[in-house]
Amino acid sequence: MEAYLSVAFAPGQIVAELADETNTFLVATAAGTLNGYAKLRRATPDDSVTGPAPIEIERIYVDNSAIGTGLGAMLMEACLAEARTTGHAAVWLGVWERNRRAIGFYERWGFRRVGEHAFLLGSSEQIDWIMERKLDQE
Repeated sequence: MEAYLSVAFAPGQIVAELADETNTFLVATAAGTLNGYAKLRRATPDDSVTGPAPIEIERIYVDNSAIGTGLGAMLMEACLAEARTTGHAAVWLGVWERNRRAIGFYERWGFRRVGEHAFLLGSSEQIDWIMERKLDQE
């Protein structure tokens, strides 16, 4: 985990991601404190994604102190609204197969498992489920 975090969240990496026009960041703050954020990424989707014009929710994180406050739901609604506004008809994401809390959250939002892929966490290979939601489900 330390190896992954030191690369994925290194200051230079964050600056590069913020400057990359294929990324959109949505942030949630309260009283000047960052409580959560989401990152949408416009890139080639995983092969298992079949929805039209998909966009990836690459990250959606909520601080532990804000879990259960509805902040995750607000970030998800903002992600779906952003996807619709920018002309996407489906959203997809990868989630660690053992993260039952996150999988349950995504399922409540209408995401369904469509595939899986390997994810390297340091030197350990993990399995991420690929989950997808078409935006015409409402």
